[in-house]
Amino acid sequence: LLILTLQRRGEICGMRRGELMGDFSLLKLPPERTKNGEAHDVPLLPRARALLKSLPRFDSEYVFPARGKLERPFSGYSPGKRALDALCPIDAWTLHDLRRTGATGLGNLGVAPHIIERILNHSSESFDGVSGLYNRAKYLPQMREALALWAAHVKRVVKAHPPEKTLIVPRKRRRPPLTSTMATTVYCSLAVPSPDTHNSWPTDSDCSKMISKSSLRLRRKPRRRLAG
Repeated sequence: LLILTLQRRGEICGMRRGELMGDFSLLKLPPERTKNGEAHDVPLLPRARALLKSLPRFDSEYVFPARGKLERPFSGYSPGKRALDALCPIDAWTLHDLRRTGATGLGNLGVAPHIIERILNHSSESFDGVSGLYNRAKYLPQMREALALWAAHVKRVVKAHPPEKTLIVPRKRRRPPLTSTMATTVYCSLAVPSPDTHNSWPTDSDCSKMISKSSLRLRRKPRRRLAG
């Protein structure tokens, strides 16, 4: 979606379902969600719409909610970016470079500079001064045509250079919750007696007594070794 829309990562990853109009044909970004503080309409082409429709729907206002925190938007860019870096032959690039690449590509495809600026939602010299005061056109049809050219170009590039392997983002393994039995087992296995003392290993009876205690006390670091 970042490649197809050329919008900022926070604007796409923080997308709300209420910002998608009609049959996912238009993304309406409110002023509080854009860098320049101006409302921005982004035409969505068929491929972008297909991607959005293929996503699972969560009980959240966000299209991309954070994992385990549905009330927040996605923000875990680093794991996915590292997975991309492992497959990408280009060194030292950022997600924001996709906007620069798209702007350059649109220029090479013959798109007018002021249309490119509208797509990127830039406040540049193209709309400064008298031009900015008098020209209030949104250029939505021209933006849609330009993004269609860009989508077709991306499709040609993907077909010419298919990926060698599927991108799989590694998921962080969660540790199981610590129970009193587990805490006791771990402690008993690590309670090695000091060589300069006569302490011995905890007996089965000691471990059984520990299991019967509260899990809170068992999670605390013991202040002294168990005596046999």
